[in-house]
Amino acid sequence: EDKGKTLGVDMSMVVQNQREIQLATTEAERLLLQLEKPAPDVGPTEEERWRTGTNLVRNPGFEDGRDHPDFWEPISGDQKHPQHRCVSWVPSPEEGKGKCIRFSVPKDIAATYGAAYYSEPISIEDGAIYRFSIRVRSDGPTVKVFLKHYRFFPPGPDEKEGQWRETRRAPLNCKGDRGQWATYTRDFRPHRTDHDGKFDPTVTRIELYAYWPQGDVYFDDVVLKKLK
Repeated sequence: EDKGKTLGVDMSMVVQNQREIQLATTEAERLLLQLEKPAPDVGPTEEERWRTGTNLVRNPGFEDGRDHPDFWEPISGDQKHPQHRCVSWVPSPEEGKGKCIRFSVPKDIAATYGAAYYSEPISIEDGAIYRFSIRVRSDGPTVKVFLKHYRFFPPGPDEKEGQWRETRRAPLNCKGDRGQWATYTRDFRPHRTDHDGKFDPTVTRIELYAYWPQGDVYFDDVVLKKLK
């Protein structure tokens, strides 16, 4: 902050979502280090793709399915399952908004494992930039959403079968007013350019996650689009 005052940079901001924080942090670093402004990764063309492009999440509003939402994992009926025990597929608390996923997180789960629920794998492309958004309402618990990226590895010397392994992730902290719906957004590039690519993922899964304190959380309207 002292350096910011010296350079005449206002370092104080109040923002509503993760994307604004990312952009503000990058700009603050540039000003403090007196660097030239780089060409933006996301410009008007990419913003138009965000508005009109195809959503890569199938069943993004949790409307379709029988025992659980299509293209999302089955909800376990096993009461010993520490995370699924508090996951349900319910009508939205917003009138006329269809269905959503609800976590009803009890104290013992909130203080230990937390509750988690996954989408099916979604293919991602080498070198692409993606944008993700989701609507969340928390009546208490802390909420995070992860884009977990995986790559299939062939069997090693002592293994009979290959396996999918998580090689990267893109987290999204969903901090909003208690009991209010809010949309959270972030851009991410799942691949890196500073190595030989052997850990670059080929699919991603969306993980909805909530932990302490106890209470209810609702998730709806999940969007993932390729911008570039």
